[in-house]
Amino acid sequence: GEFNELIPKEGEVIFAMPAVGIEPIRSDAQPDEQGRWRAGPGTLPVPGEWDVSLRILITDFESVTLRGAISLD
Repeated sequence: GEFNELIPKEGEVIFAMPAVGIEPIRSDAQPDEQGRWRAGPGTLPVPGEWDVSLRILITDFESVTLRGAISLD
């Protein structure tokens, strides 16, 4: 098949640490002049293992969420 460039309509980065009761911290992502998406700046309140999600709105009716974890010292 043929692949075309995907230009998201919206993006959101979400950090959470449910193990210690920290609710999701959300940051909207915006495209910069080069078309790269950026969120923040932001500060996470404590070091440790954070759940991170990236929610991408592709169309008005379709979104994709990528999930992972990061460890901050």
